[in-house]
Amino acid sequence: DALFRLDAPLPPLPFDKLALSGGGQDGLAGSLLEALDSLGEAAATRPLRDRLESFARELEVLRREAAALPPRELTATASPAAYALTTRAITLMAASACVNVWRQQADDAFLGDPAWLLAALHRLDVWRERAQGPLPEAIRSRLFAELHARHEDARTFDLNRTPLSGWRPLPAPLS
Repeated sequence: DALFRLDAPLPPLPFDKLALSGGGQDGLAGSLLEALDSLGEAAATRPLRDRLESFARELEVLRREAAALPPRELTATASPAAYALTTRAITLMAASACVNVWRQQADDAFLGDPAWLLAALHRLDVWRERAQGPLPEAIRSRLFAELHARHEDARTFDLNRTPLSGWRPLPAPLS
């Protein structure tokens, strides 16, 4: 969990635990399922739950397909179809990383709000060709308000909202 706390130093890297293969186990992907389990059934979490359930189903399919790969597909000369599994896995890890950042920032007014997370997951779904179209108006409005506030306060548009030294927005033009 410390890995996803933006206000905490990174934990030390356990070099002794590094390996070429996780043996089918991946803590980052598994934490996607933990996040889904922790959501509960409240109506307010339904849009997020729906997105995470889609990613969880994809994770289960991916695990089965990867486990069925023959040894020749686990080498540098693997087929394009085998490499496509890697692309799908990376997308699921990106979704899991976003979810874990959201979970660890629950007390933050913006990062604890599921709006940015739903936007990020929507973007990954569009990339996976599982969604299309714009975000719901409420999410777009929330994100625009945040971006506008950061612009006015001269802060970065990333997760950290770092102050931009020496930069101030231009005053509004006179009418």
